Amino acid sequence: MSTLTPSRVGFMRHDTLRAICEQHLAPATAFWRSLIDAAICREWVINVGLREAFSRLAHMSCELIYRLRSAGRIEGHVAEIPSGMKAAKNC
Repeated sequence: MSTLTPSRVGFMRHDTLRAICEQHLAPATAFWRSLIDAAICREWVINVGLREAFSRLAHMSCELIYRLRSAGRIEGHVAEIPSGMKAAKNC
């Protein structure tokens, strides 16, 4: 990770951060969501990375089906894979 411009890192007391968050709700919500998303991503990568290949593929398939169902793209446990996915074998 790097910055695009010269930067400085500082520390802030928790009570000060809470006060700022209470005054500026929209940026605070985005800030906390990004922290939570990053933590979930780290856990997911570690979880999947520790699995054997067959278990990893099964987990990722279940995750894909769950997300597609949440988005209203499929019903049940069946998802059609677009034909464009076949080209990925050549990579």
